[in-house]
Amino acid sequence: MPDTAPDGPPDDKRMTLPEHLEELRSRVTKAVVALGAVLLLAMSFQDRIMKYLTWPHTQAVQDLDPAERKLKVFGYPESFFTAFKMSLVAALLIASPYIIFQIWAFVRSGLYPKERRLVKSYSSISIVLFLAGASFGFFVLIPFTLRMLAQYKLENVEAMFNLTDYLSLVVILTLILGVVFELPLGMHFASRLGLISADGFALKRRLAIVLIVVAAAVLTPTGDPYTLLLVSGPMVLLYELGILFCRIAPGRPEPDGGTSKPGDTRPA
Repeated sequence: MPDTAPDGPPDDKRMTLPEHLEELRSRVTKAVVALGAVLLLAMSFQDRIMKYLTWPHTQAVQDLDPAERKLKVFGYPESFFTAFKMSLVAALLIASPYIIFQIWAFVRSGLYPKERRLVKSYSSISIVLFLAGASFGFFVLIPFTLRMLAQYKLENVEAMFNLTDYLSLVVILTLILGVVFELPLGMHFASRLGLISADGFALKRRLAIVLIVVAAAVLTPTGDPYTLLLVSGPMVLLYELGILFCRIAPGRPEPDGGTSKPGDTRPA
């Protein structure tokens, strides 16, 4: 006899493991096909993509000697693989709304009908938060970080900026910050599912701040306190914003809580 949700209708069935795997395969296939299509298109505009992706570097080295400003490649194949990587980065950013939608669609397939209604609004908010985080990384954090690194010089050492290393830094910080900005939504989603309440997040605030500072220290390549504050500050604000969201729209109660379940109706 199939499992049913304790508070749902009789036909509220859970998906079996093979059904979950088939759903995962379908969502991954759609995301990969979309990414591949955008990648082919992006490879046709490599010069423009190069100009946009190197904008943070241009801002960071504008005070240096003109001979030191250009990004360099070492070896014949590096130019080709770098161009491909640039196109892939651009394709990831352009296709990210559709990829995020597929991720939420997979999550939605494993939830009960009452919980699935949350995903409809979460998917669009998730896209906005990801793009906001990626924009913060690309337009604020990366130029600031690169400027700190470019101004650090050693005596009798000539600065040479490698294009491959630069792109790796841009990709890592941009994508990671896009994911980090999903923190309030993830907290709210966990609260609505009854995994942890706003009070639970508030009680773990000190631990969360410590983990945020550690994560920021790992993410920032310079290690200076200014860049560390620039990363950890927004992350702490996002955590507090997540607590606020949880208080505004609480979900299922924890064992000792008293909040309502998602989808419950109250008399007017």
